[in-house]
Amino acid sequence: MEINDIINDIWYFKLARKYEQTLQHYREYKIIRNKLDKYFQKQHQKAKIFICQQSINKLSIKRKLLNFLLFVNEG
Repeated sequence: MEINDIINDIWYFKLARKYEQTLQHYREYKIIRNKLDKYFQKQHQKAKIFICQQSINKLSIKRKLLNFLLFVNEG
């Protein structure tokens, strides 16, 4: 083998290693991104449920207050 072939082999090996590391970082990035997406979807669902519960609680309180005022007015 000539010196140029050896240098080319080393160069290709380094490029392959760098490419493999880049792919690994991309895979790790995708995993982290997917976990964050799932986390925020769960948080979004929890927020929607919380808002609905607050609305139901407010309606329940208003209904109780109206019933009390009707009771007071009748009495």
